[in-house]
Amino acid sequence: MASILKVGGKWRALIRRKGHKPICKTHSTKAAAESWARRIEAQIDDGKPVAEERSTVGDLIDVYRRLRDEARPILDTSTEHYTLKQLKAGLGDKHVARLTQQDLVGYCTMRRDEDGAGPYTCNMDVSKLSGSSGPMSTTPSAWCWCAIARIRARRRATISGCRCSAKPGRC
Repeated sequence: MASILKVGGKWRALIRRKGHKPICKTHSTKAAAESWARRIEAQIDDGKPVAEERSTVGDLIDVYRRLRDEARPILDTSTEHYTLKQLKAGLGDKHVARLTQQDLVGYCTMRRDEDGAGPYTCNMDVSKLSGSSGPMSTTPSAWCWCAIARIRARRRATISGCRCSAKPGRC
């Protein structure tokens, strides 16, 4: 059940469900907050992605670019421009809330096979998503290490399951 709290002159609805990130939205009336909370909880119960979970990696990259343009634009000749372009092409259609380690491994494998990108390049690409200033700064940085470790391991044994920590080489 959602928590409905009065904050100043507005009402905040906070939904916490196991297996989902907390979702919070502020409304002008208590009725609007309760209605929104019921709708979002029903979507979660039905297994549907909620509105906040429908954003794709491409959408977030576009928002990130717009925000950067306001402060310090990304030049078309920069490495960051190329990295974001590659990420959008490879992962742009993936839903952020449903992005998995396998998606990142697939992206890195594609980059390796098509562009000859090595582990360092893949790490830099994927860490752009999860870096402190990247478009998905809440994505676990351990995914980067897991993806790189899996790509390196393709020459050796396949890694079954991933018990990542935030440090390299500990998958």
